[in-house]
Amino acid sequence: MIIGTPQHITSEIRKFCKQITGNANSFYLKVEQAPESIKLECFPNVDNFIVKNGGSVQYGWRIAEWSGVIMEAELHAVWRSSDGSYRDVTPFVENPILFLPDNARTYQGKQISNIRYALSNNLLVHEFIAVNNQIFEVTNQGYLAEKHGKISIPAHLIRPLQSRSAELFLKIYKSTAKPNSPCVCGRGRKYKKCCFGKI
Repeated sequence: MIIGTPQHITSEIRKFCKQITGNANSFYLKVEQAPESIKLECFPNVDNFIVKNGGSVQYGWRIAEWSGVIMEAELHAVWRSSDGSYRDVTPFVENPILFLPDNARTYQGKQISNIRYALSNNLLVHEFIAVNNQIFEVTNQGYLAEKHGKISIPAHLIRPLQSRSAELFLKIYKSTAKPNSPCVCGRGRKYKKCCFGKI
């Protein structure tokens, strides 16, 4: 996986977290999914878990990193027990996650864009961030901000942005990947033994 849970909490991650919430108190949190939880649906998952087990919701940000390229924060919800401990009940491909609590944030049913932070002055990285911010705006404008799951967007509005995002992703990957980096194809092999020279 190219963009995923950081291996270590670095000074850059602390700086990023502080920009988001005013503090740098992120921590690794084990994913212990509830049996009935649905992938990528953290808000209803936590609400349902509270109904059965009490406790409360803790909003915050799931922090991800593409090493040397970008950091990204996605609004997330976890369960908080009466004794103040946390549990992430939503299935996720990575375990643990890096979680940054945000007591000033709530979720009102409207989609909220990820927060992205460039780790280099590479113009391609900055364009990649801008294009992905545009994709969010197009797919969440007006009433779409309250829609979940599959939505219908006119092809002439979304496809050029999606194509450019994919193009930039590959350009950045090829310019920053090392031979032992995870391959971009997602098969779990090293770049040098997989798609090197093919993309």
